Amino acid sequence: MSGVAQADTIRYLILEAIRGETLLSTIYENESQPVWAYLFEETEWAPYKHQGPVIVEAMQSSELYRALLAGLKGSRKITGLILESDKGMNKVAGWARARLTVRLDKDRTALLRFYDPVIWHKLEPGENANDNPIGRAIYWHGSAGEGRWIINVHPDPLTMNEMPILEPEQRKALAPA
Repeated sequence: MSGVAQADTIRYLILEAIRGETLLSTIYENESQPVWAYLFEETEWAPYKHQGPVIVEAMQSSELYRALLAGLKGSRKITGLILESDKGMNKVAGWARARLTVRLDKDRTALLRFYDPVIWHKLEPGENANDNPIGRAIYWHGSAGEGRWIINVHPDPLTMNEMPILEPEQRKALAPA
């Protein structure tokens, strides 16, 4: 994947509606046959799939992508993460789903909303090009008027073992103030 994105680049957006916004209606208003999936599907969080985020496939040049991008750019209607990959929806969904549940300690696990830009930023994703289906992650950081787009190349926000774990500095960064 080159450093410069082409206008026809396929992007995968992990999106979550804020305060009861109707995300699926926005998707269908801008694309007649969208490709999307519930992020929590096929995970232990599946019972909550209708309340959780969705993964949407969109061409960078499409009306759908532009509408979703406007929603992400500080509007506070939706929150999420944009992923670039040439590996397809199934690989991207698998990568994302594998990072939903993290081990906190020997006995406790938790849902990690890594796709929230505030959390993603605090995780400070490292670069991992080995077998990583994600070429770039893009997210809006800051308020609508004062924020900016940030790009991570071959990002991996977690240490992957049998189950992803949070490193001590990540737990500290995510702890309530």
